[in-house]
Order: sequence, then structure tokens, then C-alpha cells
Amino acid sequence: MPSTINGLLVFLFALIPGVPGETVYSNVAGLNWRENRLRRVIRIIIISLAGLMCYILVDDLGNRMGLFDLVDPIYVMPSMLAEGVSRETVSSITLAYLGHVVSSTSIGVGLAYVWDYVASRIQNTTYPSAWSDMVDDHAPGHWVVVQLTDGESWAGIIETADTDVPVDERDILLREPAKYSEKKEAYIVSQHQHLYLPAELVKAVAAVHDRKQENETERRINEVGDVILEKSPLDDV
Repeated sequence: MPSTINGLLVFLFALIPGVPGETVYSNVAGLNWRENRLRRVIRIIIISLAGLMCYILVDDLGNRMGLFDLVDPIYVMPSMLAEGVSRETVSSITLAYLGHVVSSTSIGVGLAYVWDYVASRIQNTTYPSAWSDMVDDHAPGHWVVVQLTDGESWAGIIETADTDVPVDERDILLREPAKYSEKKEAYIVSQHQHLYLPAELVKAVAAVHDRKQENETERRINEVGDVILEKSPLDDV
């Protein structure tokens, strides 16, 4: 029984230092609410182990260069806990543990910014998808109309739209949403400030033309309401 308790204590001691690093990573790189808790626990373990390895490597490098000698992380050794911890070693364990926490947090920060950079480079590819082109270039500064799979239509301003994710995860956060009223044949502003629309409900998105926002890339060839074709050219084929 004592060995089991010691093993659990070692596991907790080795796991907890990864929590601050994982928290920083999640805040910088972003959270995926669809992600299960097991994946986050695995990420905490990986960051904590990477921080411990980094701490040991820095200690070894300092010893080789004769610059410093860090305290060994004896709290990850079950045999040390089995023998009991004296008062003399408490301060040493505390210093080593703080070093482990700092190292793991640094790993989390580094991973977050590396991931953020890679994601931004992927998103800014030379050949963007139609969705990223719509969200990044045509929706900003425009009212948009979102048609849902249940037949409802909402107008508003896109506050957030996921682009560097699979199609079934392209959720939309709509600011100042207005719902279409068939009775009034108009979009009526609702009392809600924001409306979250999961990807599975979104059928189509249209950016409303605004001459005030018009630029060279969005200059219209035809005016709104113009008839461009009386008959489809394919009708005679």
C-alpha cells in the first residue's frame, strides 16, 4: 500500500508542473471546445516531462561548464519518498520543483508561439480556400447574411469565424444578429448581442454589398437589381 501511495505522489509531483505550461499554451494557441479531457491531460503530461528533461539538461550543461549546480529533482524518485523526507531536504525539493515548474511553463510558452506561427503561415497560404477568402477578405466591414439548414436566416457582423479547421468545425460568432421576418420581409435586430452558430447549422453565407466599403477588389460590374441575362445561354445547347 505505501508503494502505491508513493507512486501516486510521484505521478502528481511530475504532472502538476505541466499545468501552468498547458494553460499558457491553451490561452495563446486557442482552445478547442470539442477536444476531450484526455487529450488535455496527455498534453499536460508531455509538457511536464519535457520541462523535467529540459531542467535536467540545463543542470547537466551547467555542471559540465562549471557554472552552476541545480538541485536534483528527487521528488520523482519513489525510493526517496519511501525512505521519508527530512526537513533538510524540503528546501532542496522546493527549489527543484520550482525549477521544474518554470521549465515546463517555458516549454508551454514556446510550443504555443511555435504553433501560432505555424498556424498563421498555413492560414496565409498562397492558395487560400474559398472559405478563408470569404472570411478574411470579403466579410470584414460588411453585413453578412447567414442561411441555416433549418430555413432560418440571420444578418449580422462576423465577430469570429474559424478558418484553419475542418469543414465541420467552421463555427461562426455573429455580432448584433438580426433575424429575417417573413411577415415584415426584413431583418429585425434581436435583443442578443452575439449569436453562436455551429458549423453543422450553417448552409450559406453572403456578404452584403456596401458602396461605402467598396474598393478596387470589390468594385461591382453590375448595379444591384440589374438584369444581366434574359435567357440562359445553356438553354439552346
